Amino acid sequence: MILRSLRRFVRRNGPRDERGQAIVETALVFPVLLLLIFAVWEFGRAWNTFQVLTDATREGTRISVVANADPTMPVDTVENAIMGRLAGAALDTTQAVITKSGFRQGIGVPSIVSVQYPYTFPLVGYLLSWTTGQRNITMTTTFMMRNE
Repeated sequence: MILRSLRRFVRRNGPRDERGQAIVETALVFPVLLLLIFAVWEFGRAWNTFQVLTDATREGTRISVVANADPTMPVDTVENAIMGRLAGAALDTTQAVITKSGFRQGIGVPSIVSVQYPYTFPLVGYLLSWTTGQRNITMTTTFMMRNE
């Protein structure tokens, strides 16, 4: 008798109270999961952009050292090499700021090339703007090689 009434109680109160629980849990977790996925995607894009800048700066520095040995090479060869690498990665070359020093200064003088590029986070940037007040960061990479 007690067992029969207990079964009725469990049948009546158990499953009915949990109906819709999975939908509510999904509705609470899904936006956080989407935010995490988009954040990983955007930081991956930012890391790729930084790697492109690093590669372009290294190539520009190498060309500036080689240009030191070849006086017939035009002065804007370094900028053209960097802009070519940035354009090859589909980055806006008009936003890149290139500075160089030690270009054709003689043997033993280091040649230093620096590239600055602003990067804007498209989706997660809105959350960053709430905390820092801005959606973009300025990526800077610098290389130095000695003129041989």
